[in-house]
Amino acid sequence: MKGVKTLYWVAGAAFIATIVIVIISMFNSDKEFKVSNPALFKDHIKAYTSDVISKNDVIAVQFTDQFMKSVEDQKTSVIKVYPKVKGTVSWKEDNILEFKPDAPLASGTEYHVVVDLEKLSDNVNEETEEFIFRVHTKHQIMNMSIDQVITTDRKDFKKQDVICKINLND
Repeated sequence: MKGVKTLYWVAGAAFIATIVIVIISMFNSDKEFKVSNPALFKDHIKAYTSDVISKNDVIAVQFTDQFMKSVEDQKTSVIKVYPKVKGTVSWKEDNILEFKPDAPLASGTEYHVVVDLEKLSDNVNEETEEFIFRVHTKHQIMNMSIDQVITTDRKDFKKQDVICKINLND
């Protein structure tokens, strides 16, 4: 009888914990991102980092010369990366905005980049206020091939020298 009560208490506690975790995850869920259609931004953005990148790469956006004529102040607070990443935003040349992460990005992760064009220029319409794109970092893959195993002590086989090649993709 005592064991059955304990079982009910444990099951009830597990159920309540599950409900609490679900509720917390609903409120802490990542922002939903709808990737922008690049064709809508052809008058504003000439090129941008896309697809698969190295975890050490910068994320860059190149603006058109036409759009840059309407930019009065080259602000750096116009780019955000999700999941949140600390980094430095700077202008390269006159029309390239770069985000350089303070630390390498996580391998095998999808990042959403939001560029707030409205902060740069008043010459944007409601459809083109924010340009959202995504990049993926490479999955870390290691390949090791053993060329040779050498016994260093014929009396104690616990000690071996291994000659091998290790290749990392990133």
